[in-house]
Amino acid sequence: MNFNRLRQDLQQLRGEDGVVPASEAVDMLTKVLAPLLATEGLELFAPDEGQDMGVDLVAATPKGAADFPVSVAIEYKHHGGGRPIGLEEVRDLIGHVGTASYQRAMLIGRFGFTSEAREEARRLEPISIELLDLGGIEAWIRRLEIGQPSNAARIQLLIRSISHEFATLVAANPESLDHLEWRDLERMMARVMEGLGFETTLTPPSKDGGKDLILVCDATDGEESFIVELKHWRSGKRVGKEEVSDFLQVVVAEKRAGGLFLSTSGYSADTFEGLTEVTRQRLRFGDRAKIVLLAQTYQRACQGLWSPPTQLPEVLFEATA
Repeated sequence: MNFNRLRQDLQQLRGEDGVVPASEAVDMLTKVLAPLLATEGLELFAPDEGQDMGVDLVAATPKGAADFPVSVAIEYKHHGGGRPIGLEEVRDLIGHVGTASYQRAMLIGRFGFTSEAREEARRLEPISIELLDLGGIEAWIRRLEIGQPSNAARIQLLIRSISHEFATLVAANPESLDHLEWRDLERMMARVMEGLGFETTLTPPSKDGGKDLILVCDATDGEESFIVELKHWRSGKRVGKEEVSDFLQVVVAEKRAGGLFLSTSGYSADTFEGLTEVTRQRLRFGDRAKIVLLAQTYQRACQGLWSPPTQLPEVLFEATA
């Protein structure tokens, strides 16, 4: 990757005097973004001519390259005069993203964003909208150029430590859940399940394949694997039939022994309609109380007051629907 060339192209986009006219700005941005997104396994392309998708660019997993493809909607605003992107531009992108099957969206502003725009993007669920200015792209280039930092192990240790503290707070006061962001909750639950004896993998936030945690443990018939999906929607939206159906498909397709769906905001009245008794034995559901129970069990394990049962999967399915 030619980092110097990427910086030169980015500098042209940044030029206050309009070095790159608005009509050519997206093409220039494509030159910068394409190699960056390629490091995430994504190809960048413009929507087909005549097809109004409401966005300038789309980044997607190449066909056949992954079991669970990812698509990202990208919109660029080449405003001049130092004007930041406002609330209306964010809402426009939300409208377009909501009508298509994007997993993520990215809004890039030449001169940043207003506080109202950032707040609007921050509260969105379940689709994530990332706000990125040209300075953020430059930092992205710098991270790739430097590579993995030498203190990566230290950072991971700090993450594990703070995740332990989150679990301690939740175990003592369930209302602490309301102050955790979704990724913090995922990290906390990864630490909890690891502490309870599961071999635990936390999936990447943008390419999780319909599961947040992968758990492996010894069972009666040998080693078994389970998956966990967490929904922590701060808006209070309840999980419905569609989310459960998608999760069930992942459990079946990956031949997992079972799955645990956890939702801090509960479930809609019709969520479980159509699920057979066999499916209900393989797919279990928990709410805030289940998350708190797991955190409390983890806390007891850390204090030497709890020993795992002979069949560790029992821990997953205790106090679930």
